[in-house]
Amino acid sequence: MTAGILRGIENGWFTGEIAEAAFAYQTAVEKGAKRVVGVNCNTGSVTPRWRSCGSATR
Repeated sequence: MTAGILRGIENGWFTGEIAEAAFAYQTAVEKGAKRVVGVNCNTGSVTPRWRSCGSATR
């Protein structure tokens, strides 16, 4: 079993698999098929509807 893992590392199989997965993920994000909050959806800022205790006037 260890020999197969070492051969995969030497041949670059793991690097290739990671690169393919990263490319597929990035493509899905750019096409909008994969939604990432703050990247391609819900990118606007949030304005609180309440006042904090420090900003209250007396």
